[in-house]
Amino acid sequence: MIKLSRSKIALLLLFITIAGLALFKYLPNKSADECKNPTKLEDYTDGKERLVICKNTIRYGNQTVTTRRDAPDLFGYRFNDKETWDVTQEVVAYKLDNKEFIAIFSVENPQTWYLRSGYIFQKDGDEFKLIFNKSFKDLKGRWAGVRFDENGSLFDSNAIAVNQDFGYMGPLGQRIYWRDYYIWDSAKNTYVLANDKMSFRLDEIRKTYDELDREACGNESPSMKGRRISELYDSRKNHEHFCNDSSPVPYISNTQAEMFLKAKKALDEIGQGKNYSFNEIKNIDLE
Repeated sequence: MIKLSRSKIALLLLFITIAGLALFKYLPNKSADECKNPTKLEDYTDGKERLVICKNTIRYGNQTVTTRRDAPDLFGYRFNDKETWDVTQEVVAYKLDNKEFIAIFSVENPQTWYLRSGYIFQKDGDEFKLIFNKSFKDLKGRWAGVRFDENGSLFDSNAIAVNQDFGYMGPLGQRIYWRDYYIWDSAKNTYVLANDKMSFRLDEIRKTYDELDREACGNESPSMKGRRISELYDSRKNHEHFCNDSSPVPYISNTQAEMFLKAKKALDEIGQGKNYSFNEIKNIDLE
């Protein structure tokens, strides 16, 4: 039997400890590096790299696109201080002005409402820079989301549509929808608000607003059939029950009518060249 001195035993234990620490450091850590493919991937580039969603990072090949710290929405939906819900990720890789981009949309869809945040990163050498984003907190409404504007069956990366709403109005629960358009500005190297230039794409919302204006009070109270919200506003704007004082719950409130008319006025002025965004509508003057 080989006998070792105390000094040799100490050196041997030190060697084993150092080797163990080194092995632990360089062996893959499954919980930290566990990665998966995005739920949906559309690739319009000639790139051969693979994009993966990991526990704390999103990687494109060997490059880090973003991290949980910088873009937490892409890893989960924070429902409250204690709960973070899983999300699905939809990814689009594309080129624009001979530059490479990766758009990542994080989707939370519990069936009774829907949110779709959007982050767009531009490849810049060995890095990816965030050039546009709408987080979950940025989006308002029950069915809100970011997506590339639909142009028939063709993918078009030049325009982004952000759908939101100002809440519901009336006994039928119609949502007061809104859509902001952002188009690519090569000089600014980002997407800029362009509702004025995309006004023709807002005709569907204009039609919906006209129907609400014309029919909402009549749907609430038959005696108000044919009376427009816009016609009643001056005389009823201080009435909590906007259409009819005796209307049961749910009724159109004066604050709902005011918000609706602000959105309607903004939409009309966008058709005349103004460029309002969703967040600016509350400041529209109805007087």
